[in-house]
Amino acid sequence: MSGDSGARNDARCQRFRVRAAAQVLVLSLHRWPLTATMQIERRTEGTVLVIDDDDAMRRVLRDFLQRDGHRVVEAANGEAAVSMVEVESIDVVILDKEMPGMNGMDVLSFLHRRFPSTPVILITAFGGPHVAEESFRRGAVEYIEKPFRLSNVVDRVQKLIDDAP
Repeated sequence: MSGDSGARNDARCQRFRVRAAAQVLVLSLHRWPLTATMQIERRTEGTVLVIDDDDAMRRVLRDFLQRDGHRVVEAANGEAAVSMVEVESIDVVILDKEMPGMNGMDVLSFLHRRFPSTPVILITAFGGPHVAEESFRRGAVEYIEKPFRLSNVVDRVQKLIDDAP
């Protein structure tokens, strides 16, 4: 048997495996068709305020959250965020800790005093156990250190919206 013949046999085996897997998938779909009685996950959409002085971070979070069906409003600093929460109905806040002017911890304290039922996720590249403890003491419901997986942030936002009263 030559080397070419062995390679052709390997390729045929691979094609056979792919076809067999596709047939199993098709048979599975026929065996368990979607019916009205099956539960389909229903996601609740919400309004998320993203507060971060980094334009790129705000843009990435906005894009992922909008793709998930949420309305996103943005603030580039603490002062703008404080003004925005007074006129917008916000379901979840994503807040960066380090910002010039009114920093994230000050915004967090304000939000907790003024809007105690609005969940706040604090994100930071400058964290640690003491920062996490302080953020929870000031009212954060989630604490996430950078770098993070965007899908984890979106999942946490969704859980907070779904669990809201």
